[in-house]
Amino acid sequence: MVTNQFLSSSTAKDIAEIFASTSESDGIGVLFRMKINAPTSRTIFYAFVGGCSHFETDEEYLFTVCNVFRIISVKVRVNRID
Repeated sequence: MVTNQFLSSSTAKDIAEIFASTSESDGIGVLFRMKINAPTSRTIFYAFVGGCSHFETDEEYLFTVCNVFRIISVKVRVNRID
């Protein structure tokens, strides 16, 4: 998966579930679980912005444009994000 815009994320699962469940009416919410090896990652650029974000309690990370992620698996849940 390649991002073509900035990507906001949260380490707080309950916050991520709120954002995933409030998708647009013609779309679906998607919740990603990401694992990044920060000391050795040279291709994924991101920053912790929780301290300067409007929503300070969101534990928010902001990913830059054009990051590449590998999708390992997909789980579909009906009426529930897990």
